[in-house]
Amino acid sequence: MAYLTENELRSKGLQATATQKTAARSKFGTKTASAKASVFLSHSHDDADLIEPFLVMLDKEGVQVYVDWKDPTMPKMTSPETATLLKNRIKLCGKFMLLATEKALGSKWVPWELGIADSQNGMNNVAVIPVQAANRSWTGSEYVGIYSRVETATSGHLAVFPPNATNGVTLAHWLVS
Repeated sequence: MAYLTENELRSKGLQATATQKTAARSKFGTKTASAKASVFLSHSHDDADLIEPFLVMLDKEGVQVYVDWKDPTMPKMTSPETATLLKNRIKLCGKFMLLATEKALGSKWVPWELGIADSQNGMNNVAVIPVQAANRSWTGSEYVGIYSRVETATSGHLAVFPPNATNGVTLAHWLVS
């Protein structure tokens, strides 16, 4: 088991072929309010260089993801309508993943989205993807430790591990459970 790192994600982004990136962009760009996605991906928009490689990873795992800024039905400027749409989308997706970078945990929206997912979908349907930067500590964000986490398993595939556990399930299994 291993946490993802920012450098690993950037490297995967460089390794992804143009075809993989285009396929991921088109798939995730069509997950709007009328298209059912299996996972709502919460993240910081300031992590754009990490999000696309992670989306390519999820695409390889067969995961259908909703990304808010790729949704043409979202308002251009954040507003109460944005919050209402996000709440509805989180509930509709059923599963929620948080790309937990330092920027994401420091944002105003991401912790709010996590709280919505926990209350609407339940803790079993929430998973945190810890992304480590050099010398990163989780001080001030310890609350993410109560949720399952996504890590790279020894098989090389993504897996979901309950809090404080070393045994988990494949991402595919978690998505249908």
